[in-house]
Amino acid sequence: MHRTVVPLCAQGPHLPMTEEEFLKWIDDIDADGDHQVSKQELKKALHDLGISFISWKAWRAMRRSDLNHNRHIDGQKEVRKLIDCARGWGIVR
Repeated sequence: MHRTVVPLCAQGPHLPMTEEEFLKWIDDIDADGDHQVSKQELKKALHDLGISFISWKAWRAMRRSDLNHNRHIDGQKEVRKLIDCARGWGIVR
């Protein structure tokens, strides 16, 4: 069986992203437009980037970033925490 590898740039933004690109990407992954990022939205977005271990990374990002425990990443402080997670995974430079 022969597998075709699709480069990440064909699937979405180039990695690693700048913080500005990441903030735009967060706006894009907010599927329902509620200005919050749910765990499901984050999992889908990580999958679309071709990132591995998406369930664990989404869980970890929510644990570290959801400071008010409302099961969404919302607000500037929570987004900053998400950027820190993404930087650790090589998504943000």
